[in-house]
Amino acid sequence: MLDFTLAIRTKIEQTIPAAKVRLAKLPQLPVYYYLDHFAEMLEFVQRTYEPVLGPEHHAFIARFEGLSRDARCLLIRMINRSGAIFNRSLFEYPEIDDIEQATSELMTVGHARVIGEADYAGFLACLPKDVLFTGAQAAGRKDVRKSWAKAKLIDYYLEQIPFSTAAQHCGARKFIALDGTRPIEFLLYLYFGKTEVNLKNFALRDLGILRTNRENAFSARFTDAEEALASFHYSQILDSLEDGSEPVHRRAAIDVLSGPACGTQYANDLRSRAAHQTGLFFEKAGESDLARQLYLAGCSPDCNERGPPALQYRGSHRSRRAAAADDR
Repeated sequence: MLDFTLAIRTKIEQTIPAAKVRLAKLPQLPVYYYLDHFAEMLEFVQRTYEPVLGPEHHAFIARFEGLSRDARCLLIRMINRSGAIFNRSLFEYPEIDDIEQATSELMTVGHARVIGEADYAGFLACLPKDVLFTGAQAAGRKDVRKSWAKAKLIDYYLEQIPFSTAAQHCGARKFIALDGTRPIEFLLYLYFGKTEVNLKNFALRDLGILRTNRENAFSARFTDAEEALASFHYSQILDSLEDGSEPVHRRAAIDVLSGPACGTQYANDLRSRAAHQTGLFFEKAGESDLARQLYLAGCSPDCNERGPPALQYRGSHRSRRAAAADDR
């Protein structure tokens, strides 16, 4: 796997060829730069947001600090990567002496686990196309074609092949999934002020590519735990909606309607944005009752504009247009 310093150099040079000369002078990051960054984040959040942190956050910090250096490094490496499912046989981190031992340690404390049926789609997405094809062949599915696109192969698996069969023939035993990451995500949210899934901004800062605010000019955004947790909840919903799929929006609808109360304008704005965006999706899908519930859950002008009276008018207007078309 490419070192992050090299990867970011390559990306910038491809985007801005003239940057090659300037980037040649960038410093090399220390071997354990990402571990240092994570420790910096933890220290800052504990000092700045002590009133906001709950038992689960303190428990994570204590658990993390009790891990071996290898296990701490592997956890942060996985957090910094895309997705939550990984083929551990492909881990290449020279600074981690014993990958298997580190993996075992993370599984013991609940930050990694074997994959299960709930991970089926994510597991398939991690597999190369040739593994999907040979796995289906080994499972006796002779109707599968090598010429199929990977997306079609994945759909075939999900519809025709049980997870247990795919796991047997596609090497699921090599894979692990991140687990127990919600406290980590909340700590990163407090630090960055938005839902971040990794620490790459630290590396960009150390390379001199990204400027950050001076710490002594910083004031805590949250002083109340309930406001922080509510804001985090609705920020995560808003981020998830970028996926655009129906299952994600259905999950978002449940999370909006069952979400925590908002005692501040900031949290209320996030809830209203989530309610409005999710409501629009279901209104367009013809699920007016669900859209109405979602609009009522928000208090913004956008939600009020599309609330029950307006929704009822738009529904009757569409019905009149449909009836007129039938008459013709």
